[in-house]
Amino acid sequence: MKKTKKRGFTLIEAAVVLFIIGLLMLLILPNLNNQRKNASKTHAKAMVATVQT
Repeated sequence: MKKTKKRGFTLIEAAVVLFIIGLLMLLILPNLNNQRKNASKTHAKAMVATVQT
């Protein structure tokens, strides 16, 4: 019986994982950008309300 050594990830497996991570980042980043804009608007409204009072 031959003993086989487990080496880790192959190049193809690593490429697939990086591809999936890249796709997830493409889906998440636009949403984060929109949330940042909304937070900025909310902050500006709160500052206006604070100055008015």
